[in-house]
Amino acid sequence: MLHEVFFALSGHPSPLFDTPQDSTADDRGREAELKSGFPILSPSETNLLATLGRLAQLHRRVRDHARDIAEKHRSTICRAVASSVVQTQLACFQNRILEVEERILTRDPDIVGAYNIVPLASIVGDFSSWHRRMEWMWDIVCFMKIPHDAHAKRRSELRTELSECTGAVLINKLRSEIQTGFPDVESTATELCKIAEMAWLRQLAVWLVHGQLPTAGKEDFVIGLNEDAEAHSGAFQLRRDLLPGFVTTETATSLLFIGRSLHQVRLHEQKQSYNMYGVGAGDDPQLQQMHLRQLSSLTLPTIPTQFARAISTIRLSISRNVLQHLLPASSITQMLTLLRQFFLLGHRDFAVALVTAADERLKALVKQGEVAATLVQTWKTISTFDHNDDAHEILELARDLVRLKTASPSPHSVPTNGKPTSDARYSLSGAAFNNMLFPIPTALTLEPQSPLDLFLTPEDVHIYTVLHAYLIAIRRAHLHLSDLWKQTPSRRDDPVPWRSLQNATPDGQRKLRIKRERNSKRAVSMRKVWATCGAAVFLLSETAAYFEGQVIQESWDHFRDWIGASSRPPGGTDRARRDDVLPDAADNTEQFAKEDDIWTSLKPSSQRPQQRGGGKTQLAQFDTPHDPETLSTAHRAYLASLTRALLLTDIPYTRDLRTFFSHIDSFVAFFVRLQNIHQALDLEQDEDIPDHLTDLAQEEKHIGLELDRARKRLHGDMKSIVARLRVIDEERVGSDEGMSMRGRGDGAFVPLIAQGVDRLLMKLDFGRSRVEDDGIHGW
Repeated sequence: MLHEVFFALSGHPSPLFDTPQDSTADDRGREAELKSGFPILSPSETNLLATLGRLAQLHRRVRDHARDIAEKHRSTICRAVASSVVQTQLACFQNRILEVEERILTRDPDIVGAYNIVPLASIVGDFSSWHRRMEWMWDIVCFMKIPHDAHAKRRSELRTELSECTGAVLINKLRSEIQTGFPDVESTATELCKIAEMAWLRQLAVWLVHGQLPTAGKEDFVIGLNEDAEAHSGAFQLRRDLLPGFVTTETATSLLFIGRSLHQVRLHEQKQSYNMYGVGAGDDPQLQQMHLRQLSSLTLPTIPTQFARAISTIRLSISRNVLQHLLPASSITQMLTLLRQFFLLGHRDFAVALVTAADERLKALVKQGEVAATLVQTWKTISTFDHNDDAHEILELARDLVRLKTASPSPHSVPTNGKPTSDARYSLSGAAFNNMLFPIPTALTLEPQSPLDLFLTPEDVHIYTVLHAYLIAIRRAHLHLSDLWKQTPSRRDDPVPWRSLQNATPDGQRKLRIKRERNSKRAVSMRKVWATCGAAVFLLSETAAYFEGQVIQESWDHFRDWIGASSRPPGGTDRARRDDVLPDAADNTEQFAKEDDIWTSLKPSSQRPQQRGGGKTQLAQFDTPHDPETLSTAHRAYLASLTRALLLTDIPYTRDLRTFFSHIDSFVAFFVRLQNIHQALDLEQDEDIPDHLTDLAQEEKHIGLELDRARKRLHGDMKSIVARLRVIDEERVGSDEGMSMRGRGDGAFVPLIAQGVDRLLMKLDFGRSRVEDDGIHGW
C-alpha cells in the first residue's frame, strides 16, 4: 500500500484514492469509499489516507492546469508562472517524495519503526508543510485559468471581468499574496512573483531598448498599437488596464515616451539620409547595454522607487544621446510660440481678422470649404501686418499646421469638484463655445508632424481647441457690441444750420422741428439700450483684458521662464514683458533666442554656460533636466492650471457666459433691425419714399419692445456673471490651492495657480458706478 501511496503522490492515478464522484467531491465522500473498499482500516488510518489522497489530488490538478496554461494561455507572464509552478515548485514536491522514499528504504529510524513498520502518521507528518502550499498553488492556477467550478465565483470577486488573467493582474495578485503570515506561502509567492516580474521586464526591455513591441505576448503588453492610426509614434498608446500596480502614472508615461522616441528615431533613419541624426543613433550598442544594465540591476520583487529611478535614468539617457538631434529645443519653443500666438490669441491681429472673415462669410452657405477659406483669408489679412522675419516664420508654420474645420458637437466631461490637477486630461465645463464663430460647431485644431507629437499629444491639442473657442467667443461678442458704437446716426444727430435756405421757410422750420422731436424721442427711448450696451462692452473688455493680459500672459511668462531657466537682468526684461501685454510672434521668438537652450540643462554643471561677469551658472536654480518628456508633463500642468484660471472648469460661470453670448447676438440683431426701420421711416417722412410692403410704425413698436426685452436679458446675464465671480473669488481665496507658486527647490515645474478674481472684480466695481449714473441698476 505504501507504494500505491507514493505512486499517487507523484501525480499518477491510483485506485486507492480515485473516486467516481466529480473532482469537487468532499473528503467525507472519499472517506466512506475508502472505508467500504478497505474494511480492515481503522477510522484514524482512513483519515490519514484521505489527507494524503487530498494532497495527491491537488498535485494532479495543479500540474494539469499549470501545463495547460503554459501551453495555451495568451499571456507570456502567466505561461512563465505556470511553467515555474511545474518545473520548480512541483519539482520540489517530487524531490520531497523521493527523500521520504529514500528514508524508508534506508530504514531511517525517524520514520521506520520496529519490525520495519512505517506509520502513516509519519508519512503524513513529512508532507504536512505541503498541504497549505499546494492549496495556495491551486488557487493561483485557478486564478490564471477560469475553471467551471466553485473557484470561478471567488475569482470573479477578485478580478474585474471573467476573462483570461492578464500579466498585470497576476503580478498584483502575487505581490498581495506575499503579505501573508505563513512563511511557506510567502516564499512560494515571492519566487513566483520574481518569475512574473522578470517575464514582464523582458517584455519591457524590448520596448525600452529597441522601441519595438514584443513579438510574443504583445496582446498582454502595457503598450499597444492603435490599428486605426498610421505607423508613427502617435500610433502607440498606453494601456493602463495592463499596468502593474507598482508602476506610477508618471513612470508609465515615461515608458511610453522612451519607446516612442526610439521608434521615431528608427523611422527618421529610414526616411532621411543615413547620417542625418547620427549613425544608428537609436541602435547604439553601448547605449543599449547601459539601458539593459539599468533594468538588470533591479531587485525582484520590484521596488517602486527603484524602478522609477531606473526608468528616469533611461529617459534622461535617451534625451542626452538621441533626442537632442531628433527633437531640438528650437522646434519645441517654436511650437509653443505658435500655440500662444494663435490659439491663446497672443497675436494682436489674429482674433479681429478671424472674426471679421467669419462675419463676411456668414451670408454664404457655411460648409467645410467656407470654413477653411475663412482661415485662409485670416492668414492673408495678418500677413500684411507682420513684416518681421521671425513672425513670418511662425506664420508660415501656422499655415502648414493649423486648420479650421467643422466639428461634431461633443459635450465635455463635467467636473466634480473643480480642483486643479497637474494633468491636462481633467474635467471641463459642458458649455459649448465652438458654435459662436459660425452657426455650426467649428474647431481650430493643429496637426503636429513627427517628431513634435512626442511633445504635443492629441489631448493637449484638444485643450487648446477648447481654450481658443472660449477666448474667441469673448472677443467676438466684444467686437460685435463695439461695432454698434460706430453707427453714428443711431447715437447722435448731425447739427443742422439754422439759417440755411431750406430751413428759412415756415415749412422747413416745421420739418426741422418735427425731425428734432423725433430724434429726441428716439434718444430717450434708446438711452437705457446704450447704457446696457456700454456696460456689456465694459464687462467684456475687462474680462478679455484680465484673461489674456493677466492670466494667460503671467502663466505663459512663468512657463517660459521655467523652460529657459535663466536669470533676467534686474530692471529691464521683466518690466518690458509686462508692458507688452499681447506680444506678437517676433517678440516671443526673439525672447526664446536670448534664453539658454533647454538642452544645456542636460549637460554637466561644468559644461553649462557661465554668466558674464560672474561665476554662477544661469541654470543653477534648476537642476532637473528639461527633456521632452519632462517638458510635456510640465506643459500639461501649465494647461491644467491655465484652464482653471480661465474659469473653464466652473459650470455655473461658463453656463451664464454662454447664455450671455447668445443674448448678445439677439440684442445686436434687434438693434440693427431697429436702425434699418428708423432709416426707412426717415425716408418715408422726410423724402416721401414709402415702403408699401411693411407697416413701419407697427414694426418699429414691435422691434423696440423686443430690443428692450433683449436689453433686460443682457442686464440679468451681467448680474448673474458678476455674482458668480464673487462666489468664485470667495471660494478660491484662502484655500490651499490658492497659493501662487513660482517653483520648487528640486526644479520641477509648479504652475501658477490663480487665487481669486479680485482684480477683475475691482475693475467691474469701478465700472458699476458709471452704469448706475446712466439710469439703470448696476450689477
